[in-house]
Amino acid sequence: MIRTQAKFIRAICNFTAAVLSVIIAFFIFPHHAANFSKNFTVILISACICLVLSLKRKILVRSITFIENRGLSGGETAVLLQFVKSLRNCYSYDDFFSASADILEIQGGCSVIYIDSAQNYVLYNSPDRIASSPHITKILQHNFPYTWEDGIYFLDRKFGLKHKSAGSFGILCCVGTYHLFIIGSSAQRFDSAVYPVLLYEMRRFQNHTKIISEMEKISELSREWRKLAETQRYFLPQKMPEIKGLKAASFFKPLINVSGDYYSMLPVSQTKAIVLLGDVSGKGLASALIMGIAMNTVKSAEDKEDLVAIVKAIDHSIKEMRLQDKYTVLFIGLIDTEDMSLKYVNASVDDAMIFFRNEDGISMKRLNPNCSILGIIDLEEIHVDVCALRQEDVLFLASDGVSEVKNKSGEDLGGTEIYLEMLKESSILSPDDFLKRVMHLVQKFCNNKLHDDIAMLAVKVSTGGKQ
Repeated sequence: MIRTQAKFIRAICNFTAAVLSVIIAFFIFPHHAANFSKNFTVILISACICLVLSLKRKILVRSITFIENRGLSGGETAVLLQFVKSLRNCYSYDDFFSASADILEIQGGCSVIYIDSAQNYVLYNSPDRIASSPHITKILQHNFPYTWEDGIYFLDRKFGLKHKSAGSFGILCCVGTYHLFIIGSSAQRFDSAVYPVLLYEMRRFQNHTKIISEMEKISELSREWRKLAETQRYFLPQKMPEIKGLKAASFFKPLINVSGDYYSMLPVSQTKAIVLLGDVSGKGLASALIMGIAMNTVKSAEDKEDLVAIVKAIDHSIKEMRLQDKYTVLFIGLIDTEDMSLKYVNASVDDAMIFFRNEDGISMKRLNPNCSILGIIDLEEIHVDVCALRQEDVLFLASDGVSEVKNKSGEDLGGTEIYLEMLKESSILSPDDFLKRVMHLVQKFCNNKLHDDIAMLAVKVSTGGKQ
């Protein structure tokens, strides 16, 4: 009905435009001026035609809009239009199901079936005889598989395809693999002007639900990662243990929730402590698992003074996991404040240093690696090195996230003189202030653009022991 009225309006507008063009041309253009320019005449005629066409378009649009609004505001089409408008406020399947029940079913007397045709799964069906029939659902799934293109289709009374709306028993709104069936004899009285809007709003609804679903998955995954990160934090010491003659501090900053860096300090006796710092290759869950294995192996070792046995146990445990390309670098040391010594195995940790006072001021000694990385290659004989300690000596351990941080020129912090000079100058501070100074330099050097986890451990020989 609406389309017929629209065609009638267009015909009237076309006829009116033609008459106006003739009248304007008759009164404007002179008929007897011999010198009147033909080109100027053509320009005037063209301008008149453009003016008339512009007026025609405005009249046409306003007239058709008026007729469509009047026509869509009543009858069965009004129900469908109300449902279409409600789709704009649907952001979940629950919203969609409520709109289907309240508007299409109760007000429109229609049956509704909503199917994910790719999965052959009914997402929603009205609680009536037609929509709740498994037999009818199977027919619809068979006749309209997931390969159907987006569009509006008409159903006959056997739930097959009908090529015209007249006499139809329902419509199918197909968006991707999601098929919305609106079934009932009233469907044949829906005005086709609503169908493009229905298709558009269904696409919009599907996009909304997809985005929200992905956001919920990400949110749930984030919660799981946060839980894993919290669990990982429990492996790390909540506070440094009190060991006679030692003061210690730590700093830990993961790049993401879950880190591959780890550290610990475990008391062995009143005068002995294990110090540990490591860095697992890569990021994510696998790295966190290896970190947990390394930490747990040290904690559960029966003889914590047997550094070789502990290192071998960590290496064996990682290899048993059979994770491709996963390994750890590790520094493990035994500090004894009674005989003032540090025994250690350094499995490829670059930043392991001792700062000490001498006649020239403060000097630095690197505790160079004496073992290969753990968990991926065969270990050769493991050596334990021993370093004498003196009052006010500071042991500094750091993961490569410190020394390998880069400035805007691509220069590594560890390769600059300012790094070592700052470490020397800051070693006279308390361990906690020492690490704060280091982190301040790191952030300033890279302009707060970190690209790796950071773990640091500082232990200062304070009182007691031999001089």
